Amino acid sequence: MVRWVRSRLRKHWATAALLVFAALTFPLLTPSNAQANLLCFFRIKRCQGQLGQAPNRQGGGLRTGRARGGSQSDIPYVISPRNTWLESDRFTIRWHPVSGATRYTVRLWRWSDERDMLDWLVWQTTVNETQVLYPGQIALQRGRYYVVEVLADTGVASCLDEGFDQAGFELIFPEDSAILAADLDRLDQQALPPEEHVLNLASLYLREDLIAAAVDVLEPLTANDANNPVIYEALGDLYSYAGLNSLSAQHYQKAWDISTVRSDLLGQAIALNGLAEVNVALGQWDNAIRRFIQAESLFRALDSQAPQVADIQRRIKALEHAQASEYAPPVPQNFCELSQAAL
Repeated sequence: MVRWVRSRLRKHWATAALLVFAALTFPLLTPSNAQANLLCFFRIKRCQGQLGQAPNRQGGGLRTGRARGGSQSDIPYVISPRNTWLESDRFTIRWHPVSGATRYTVRLWRWSDERDMLDWLVWQTTVNETQVLYPGQIALQRGRYYVVEVLADTGVASCLDEGFDQAGFELIFPEDSAILAADLDRLDQQALPPEEHVLNLASLYLREDLIAAAVDVLEPLTANDANNPVIYEALGDLYSYAGLNSLSAQHYQKAWDISTVRSDLLGQAIALNGLAEVNVALGQWDNAIRRFIQAESLFRALDSQAPQVADIQRRIKALEHAQASEYAPPVPQNFCELSQAAL
């Protein structure tokens, strides 16, 4: 019972904004085409100034809804599953390729209940590619937290990624899965355009913290060089939540480029705000402040009373205070030591 309660608390890391959205989701599933982009969940939360307030995530040492990690190109950091819930214990593991590496050893670990040690090596394999299927031959337990470790034959490992401790996953509980299934059925009954359907599908997955599933349905839209900035804003958010900051920045930049061409001030403001948060997570505070100031100016141009204006001002003051006090983010723990100790 205690394990179940702990898992439920971990699952509900998002703020009341997510709960509010859960109640509002289906009234928003039938907008007119002209309203479709602005009624997208990812942009709705932005417009209401409620994004990035998750209570039990840390980014750049300052409280945000974003996670650190996924930014060192010489580390085979895990891309998926990462900081997510999963519907099944059969899933594909993907990681960042490392220059010069030809073979990777992949380990699936279970964390202890206290999340202070790796207490069981569930599965291990070695492959030549940068992805592998976990076939689920060893059933994973609901209520337990797991993490993937990838070791390249060049000697570097994903446990060096500063987001390693937040890069795990759990299995969704049956009651949540049943609610999601019912909502997905209702969504399928809506006569929505394909792109709008996918955005709403991703929003339902995000509501249940199924970040990997949300990414999986959105990423194919970018293969055709999608020209909707909301898609890239959404992926920027999702990758940021997962602690994949390089990928997050790439998608926010794409959203900025499209929004600039379209003279979409809201899209530009959202993209700049997202890029600023990535800068915070990476400890690049001067760049973060510069982008926050630019985003604030754009939000103010849209509406001088917009909640984002005050939110960003508070964010800038917090960063300036941290700089003035010479605050430094804590040194990341070397989780490779835990891995070696557990073997």
